[in-house]
Amino acid sequence: MAAVKNKDSKAELALRRELHRRGLRYRLHPPDLPGRPDLVMPRYRLVVFVDGDFWHGNAWRLRELTRFEDQFPTNTEFWVAKIRRNMQRDAEVTAALRAAGWRVMRVWESEILADPIAAADQVERNAMVSDSAVMKSGRNPSSEQRGAPGRAAEQDQAAGGRERRRVQLGGGETALGSIELKQPWKPRGRIYAYLRYSHHGRTITKYVGNATATTREEALRLGWRIVHAKGLLDQRPVGDKAD
Repeated sequence: MAAVKNKDSKAELALRRELHRRGLRYRLHPPDLPGRPDLVMPRYRLVVFVDGDFWHGNAWRLRELTRFEDQFPTNTEFWVAKIRRNMQRDAEVTAALRAAGWRVMRVWESEILADPIAAADQVERNAMVSDSAVMKSGRNPSSEQRGAPGRAAEQDQAAGGRERRRVQLGGGETALGSIELKQPWKPRGRIYAYLRYSHHGRTITKYVGNATATTREEALRLGWRIVHAKGLLDQRPVGDKAD
C-alpha cells in the first residue's frame, strides 16, 4: 500500500501529535515490516495503518452510496478492480504481521480528521491491552475496531448527540470536543473532567469541573452537562460573538 498511501498526511500528523503528547512513542514507516505501517509501537507489539478512505475502499460509505461500485460511474471495471486489489493487499499485509506476532490496527483517515482525540484514545487503549489479556478475552487482535467509532459513539451518547459536541471557534471554524476524565488521587476519589479538542493541529484542554460518579458513563454525562451549562463550547474570540 506504500504506492497509494500519502506519508505524513494531515490525518497521520494529527494522530501522531496527539499520541506524542500522551507520551506514546513510535517508529514511522519501517521498511523491514510488511506494508511499511504508518506507526509502529514495538513496546506494545502494535502497528497502526492510517488508511485513506478512497484507496482502501471506504469512500462509498462516506458518500452514503448503496454499493461499492456506485462510486465509479465511468471506467467502473478498472477502478473496482484497482481498489479491490488494494483491499486484498491490506488483508495480506495484516495476515503477515499477525503471523509475525504483531497486533494490527487500521484507522480510517476520515475518522481521524473528524475526531483526532477519539482516534488517539482508541490507539492508546489498544496499546495498553497486554497480549495475555487479548488471549484471555478470546478476541482476535486484528479484529479491533477500525479507528475510534466506539469512543466517538460513547462521547456522542454522553453529550446528547454529535452536534452537542461541536466547539465554536470563530470565523466559521468548529472542532469536535471530547470529555477526558482524570482521577488524580486514589481509586474511588474525585473525578475531574476536561474538555479537549483539536485546533490547527494543536490539542486544547480546558478544565470543566468535578464529575465524580459511580461509573464512567455517568461521569461523562455529568461532564457534558457542566460543559453545556457553562457555555464552554463557545470558544470564539470576543469580537466574533454576537452582542
